[in-house]
Amino acid sequence: MNTTVRKSLYTAVVVALSLAITFILIASRKAPQRRGNLDLRPAVSTMKVVNNNIRITVPVLGRLVPQKQVNIFAEVSGVLESSANPFLEGATYKKGEPMLVIQSDEARLNVTAQRSNLLLQLTQLLADMKFEYPESHAAWETYLQNYQIDQELQPLPQPVNEREKMFVAAKGIYQTYYSIKSQETRLGKYIIRAPFDGTVTTSNIKPGNLVMNGQNLGQFISTDSYDLETQVAVADVDFISVGDLVELSSGDNDDNITGTVTRISQSLDQQSQMVNVYVTVQNQRLKAGQYLSGQIYSGTTIRAAVLPRKMITNKTSVFLIENGIVREQPVTIVSTRSDKAIITGLEDGLKISTKTQNIYTGMKVKSDEGTTPGRQKQS
Repeated sequence: MNTTVRKSLYTAVVVALSLAITFILIASRKAPQRRGNLDLRPAVSTMKVVNNNIRITVPVLGRLVPQKQVNIFAEVSGVLESSANPFLEGATYKKGEPMLVIQSDEARLNVTAQRSNLLLQLTQLLADMKFEYPESHAAWETYLQNYQIDQELQPLPQPVNEREKMFVAAKGIYQTYYSIKSQETRLGKYIIRAPFDGTVTTSNIKPGNLVMNGQNLGQFISTDSYDLETQVAVADVDFISVGDLVELSSGDNDDNITGTVTRISQSLDQQSQMVNVYVTVQNQRLKAGQYLSGQIYSGTTIRAAVLPRKMITNKTSVFLIENGIVREQPVTIVSTRSDKAIITGLEDGLKISTKTQNIYTGMKVKSDEGTTPGRQKQS
């Protein structure tokens, strides 16, 4: 065999082997599996409806105002005297304790002079009484014996009949007596006493200054009890009533402040269109003007569910997922609290879409089994 023949045979063998290997490889490959129909429905996360007996709470925010607050006015004139506890901002007084003392020497001497004049009248009356009304002489004599010109007048003896009363009146006794009593009352106004336990918040006078009749001397408040002035939406007013418990906080972690609803206005505030509610709070750590926030625990309990507010669509509806189809369902929103909404109108077990954007009624979706929403505080 010549060289040319050998090369041709070699080439043919190589080609044959290549074709055989190619056929073997093609035969060994598995036929591709056919893919099933793809589920192109969008996935939607859901929550299951869980209704509970929920005690309605109403949020509040307001400023503390003292229940007892008075402006102190002078009813007499004179120079303000110094005292061990000056009437200055921050000074505290117990009920009945002198706060302001105005010099009263002249007024006191005038009252004493008037009592001396009455003493003279009583002495002259007693001489006539012995003959005109002997049966009353002893009573008037005892009164005269106990008479003190440096002390407040005691009540006059009662006349035994109308004739005696007219007789005493004719002597000018009653006129002088009641004139002195009036001056004694006015004399008491030179000492201004604390009307209740409290503290001075404003002082407009200092010792040595001249006090004028009608002058505003300052402000005095009680620190025992405050009113929290707050406002509640009209929709929430029906849930609260006088006597409801209120839990409050000033922002401190150790706060434990409670109050009670004591008054509810029967009219709307013209500016805010809300209802004024007043909560009585008693706590020694509180200060007038301080802001507190919290919630009213009403006596109203309803069967309802609590959902995130973001799941409410069109303000009054939710999207339900039933058999893979979206359906919009109207609900009743009882109340909203921060990022939560209390709703009624849904049965237990229904699945609500947590998604509200880019879905619509009749849309086909695939959903999970649903999570359970957080529960509101129950009664």
